[in-house]
Amino acid sequence: MTRAEWIVCERTNRWAAALRVALSPEETMPRIRETRRLAEIDDEIDSHPQAIVAVEVCRDRFAELLAWLTAARRRYPQMCCVALLDRSVLNRSILGDSQPVIGVLLEAGVHAYATSPRRLEAVLELGERHLRIAGNQRQDSSFADQVWASLPWQAAPSPLG
Repeated sequence: MTRAEWIVCERTNRWAAALRVALSPEETMPRIRETRRLAEIDDEIDSHPQAIVAVEVCRDRFAELLAWLTAARRRYPQMCCVALLDRSVLNRSILGDSQPVIGVLLEAGVHAYATSPRRLEAVLELGERHLRIAGNQRQDSSFADQVWASLPWQAAPSPLG
């Protein structure tokens, strides 16, 4: 199985620190790479195309993030992207409701999100699943085998192969 590669893009290191604490009990400690700007993520993904990319969502760079997500979804199909919602997005969203913001992020290509460094369960579950799928996929496997391997309840080999 491959080692998990996490790329965390945030202005501070509070999310990366929380991920390190949450991931520390694992046998094979994942590698967490930190960036501070969206422009720096592409170089990291080029080196690790199956990485889990965690991006802090801030109100003042929301449009930039949406543009990056749209391009990245096409450019890096093996990447898994999660959103780390900053308080500025949660507290001052349209009508005080963060659901429209979350909906836009999911539509743009985010696979999961966290609203607090203390609530990373959904992000961690997705990371584990992504690592399991990435570790089971071979470059020469068929599309059907890749889909079969991605199903969360599948433990048996594909009957299609």
